[in-house]
Amino acid sequence: MRQPPIEILVERAGSRYAAAAIAADRARQLSAGALPAVGTVATNPLTVALEELAAGRLRVETPQRQREAEPGPRVPVGA
Repeated sequence: MRQPPIEILVERAGSRYAAAAIAADRARQLSAGALPAVGTVATNPLTVALEELAAGRLRVETPQRQREAEPGPRVPVGA
């Protein structure tokens, strides 16, 4: 498979930055020995990670911002 179009990756991840970060993290997992979640002939871990993201086989988890959970006033940075 050719590398997936950026539009599909952005749709799945939410932004180009998020797509790059998700693919990089998954590529590290693949390099460490994780099995691919899609059938592919690609051997490059980053290419495999991009294919997995485009296929919707990766679950993207975002941590909740801790400050949103904490009550109290918010002080602007630098104030």
